[in-house]
Amino acid sequence: MEDQNIARKDWALAVIAVAADSGSELSPVYLQKSLFLLGEMFRDRLGGDFYQFIPHHYGPFSKQIYDDVEDLKLEGLVEFVPVPGETWVMYRATKAGVGSFEDLQKTMARPVLDYVRKMVPIILGLSFEQLVSVIYEHFSGYSVNSVFRAP
Repeated sequence: MEDQNIARKDWALAVIAVAADSGSELSPVYLQKSLFLLGEMFRDRLGGDFYQFIPHHYGPFSKQIYDDVEDLKLEGLVEFVPVPGETWVMYRATKAGVGSFEDLQKTMARPVLDYVRKMVPIILGLSFEQLVSVIYEHFSGYSVNSVFRAP
């Protein structure tokens, strides 16, 4: 069974909005890993258009996520927050993004939505090293192109 009416970028918005609910912004790596885990748990419900991941520098990576987050930014649902001294940004749901997520929740499959609500705060509680290490421990095939080495 698929969540036919939910675009994959709506799941990216869901993860970013749940992080905002926890008072957090989300880094690209944390968004990538959150959506990877969501896809692994609910591939049958999310459908064939969900993100496709390849092994990359820090594990599972999908360029489609960056494209979708850019679209969410253009739609005014997500903003990019610069990180001093870094070339990457943090993602934060805007007020409109939180409102859009509230509407989307009415049509999202409850088990998938519940998983996102539980998973995101857990992931946010992990350090970068812990997050990548846990992914590699459970999905070792995604470590083949890694530049990360656990301490």
